[in-house]
Amino acid sequence: MKIGPVRAHRRICPNPPLKAAAIAVPWTARARGHNLALMKHIAVLTSGGDAPGMNAAIRAVTRSALDEGMTVSGVLQGWQGLVDGQFRQLSARDVGGIIQVGGTFLGSARSAEFPEESGRSKALRNLAQRGIDGVVVIGGNGSQAGSHMLSQLGVHVVGIASTIDNDLFGTDITIGCDTAINVTLGAIDHLRTTGSSHNRAFLVETMGRDCGYLAIMAGLAGGAEVVETLPHFAWIHVGIVLENQSATVRDASKISIASTPSANR
Repeated sequence: MKIGPVRAHRRICPNPPLKAAAIAVPWTARARGHNLALMKHIAVLTSGGDAPGMNAAIRAVTRSALDEGMTVSGVLQGWQGLVDGQFRQLSARDVGGIIQVGGTFLGSARSAEFPEESGRSKALRNLAQRGIDGVVVIGGNGSQAGSHMLSQLGVHVVGIASTIDNDLFGTDITIGCDTAINVTLGAIDHLRTTGSSHNRAFLVETMGRDCGYLAIMAGLAGGAEVVETLPHFAWIHVGIVLENQSATVRDASKISIASTPSANR
């Protein structure tokens, strides 16, 4: 496959906002003198934007923990559910038949309370009342920032990186990213058909927050004429492509790094 020229004005993932401390791993607990083998009850929650594969992750965590003899509670509606005390005990049957379903059956919600000390105090109280020894957090950048906050309070936390943006430190690829790239490629293929029929160029915008990974990979694999990670240059490059009459325009792809696409128009 012929790959078109790529113009990227900065690194694919410049200065990831979340460093290694974002994922609180069990070794931290061991260093504090705790024995993880004594864990009997864990909670699992999903937070932030939903990503393909979250349900599969919930299933894997639940069944693995049950196999170790643990009790598993699902936290409904993410961090807000942890603050409000919305728990549901999970069995192997409860997580059956969800591996192929998108999104998260536990629900997900942003929480304005959890970042506050009062909200975290409520969350700790809810965990203590139910005898929960550790929490597994499935989510992206903001979710794992919450994981770090919780771990700083002495709670055993494991973070599972799940975001289509692929912008978390410590993993090659996050849950949901590969699916997002393939969905973008499917859209590009459909647009190319229309573009070639009407001799038009299309501007394709993806998500990604401050990371251009999704944009770069979809642009390369989709044979984009231009891949742009700086929003205000996108239309300039589309104009250049259209003015180049010597080239047959099949697809012009601009990838925005903004979390709110309309803000860049």
